[in-house]
Amino acid sequence: MFNSKILFFLLTILPLSAQVPQLTDKQMAACKRERNRKSPEDIKYEKRIKAFVRHPISPNVADLLIGMTSAQVIDLPWAIPNKVNRCTYSNGTTEQWCFDKNVYLYFRNGVLESWQN
Repeated sequence: MFNSKILFFLLTILPLSAQVPQLTDKQMAACKRERNRKSPEDIKYEKRIKAFVRHPISPNVADLLIGMTSAQVIDLPWAIPNKVNRCTYSNGTTEQWCFDKNVYLYFRNGVLESWQN
């Protein structure tokens, strides 16, 4: 009458799926809020982007020092790259940050190695 696979499904898999607890509407809303919450760093970055779009600042390489971390560079008022090219190798990661007016910054493992303007 029944195929053995169907019988196996009806006796084992189906009861397991019926035991999965369902979230209440309140729990679902809490999960959605948590998923959509932004970190303080994201909020800070978004504010900088909005300010930069309103008042663009030309890149000034005089503010740079070899050995700065990418976090130190991104805190500069003009340091919002138009594009980031990232390559990951077995010995680390290299990044090229591209800015307006043909300014490029080169990072290796998060440390500024050189720039080109």
